[in-house]
Parts: sequence; C-alpha cells; structure tokens
Amino acid sequence: MTTPPAPDTGGQARLPAAIGLVAAALAASCCLLPLALIATGLAGAGLMMTMMQFEWLTLPLGVGGLAGAYVLYLRERRRCDTAGCRLVGDRGTQVLLGLATVVVVVALVLKFFPSWSANLLQRLDFGLAGVGVVRRCGVQSRPNSRGRSTLRASGS
Repeated sequence: MTTPPAPDTGGQARLPAAIGLVAAALAASCCLLPLALIATGLAGAGLMMTMMQFEWLTLPLGVGGLAGAYVLYLRERRRCDTAGCRLVGDRGTQVLLGLATVVVVVALVLKFFPSWSANLLQRLDFGLAGVGVVRRCGVQSRPNSRGRSTLRASGS
C-alpha cells in the first residue's frame, strides 16, 4: 500500500512566519525599535519622537498582521492534518510566531500601561549606568522626593 504524495506546502508554510515577522517589526517600530537603537547608541531621541507619531498606524497593523499570520498558520496546519502531510518548517514557524507575539505584546503593554511598564523597567536594574550606555544617551539617574531614582534627560 502506497501513501499519497504530500502536497507541496513549502512556500505556504513559511508565509505565516514571514507575516508574523513583518507584523512584529511594524508593532515595534513605534517604541521598541527606537528604544533599542537609542540604547545601543545608534540613534538619538529624535527618532523615537518621530516614530511615536505613527503609533496609531503601526500598532493596529502589527496586531492585525499577527492575527492574520496565526489564521494562515492554523488554516495550513488544519489542511495538512486532513491531507495527512507534514508542514515544512513547522518548528521554525512556531518559534517565529511566538517571537512576533512577544514583541507585539510588549509594544502593546508599553503603549497602554506606560506607568506600570516604567515602574517595572526602573525596578529591573540592568546596570546600564555602569556600562555607560545611559550616560552616552544623555540620561541621568536622579533620586526623587520619595527616594526612588528616576531617569531624566540631561538638561531637564
């Protein structure tokens, strides 16, 4: 007894992963990407201010693109389960969709819960001031009236 040939799902199986990565890049372009570029010293605060103007467009496109990527992935997976075939690159697609989900969720948390995320980031001491990254960006840590240190741009 021979098994039927598996349908070619190479390009279609990789499409959800590609859409997920584009969605994550769109969602991250308003806040996470500029923040990473500033932290590494590759950009200034002007980039973040410019990109924040377009968050009304990038966040919904990122969320919609991620939802579309999951729909395509689950549709292709269901089709392969009924046809008895295997998805090409299934593990990689799952990893990339998971990574894209994390990036989009972090971008949404930064957007809709700014005070909570700021408090969380202040409690997580990555030692950036000791490395010199924060000082190069013109940001200094100063204690506020309650004894907690706050990050302020130099000159403010």
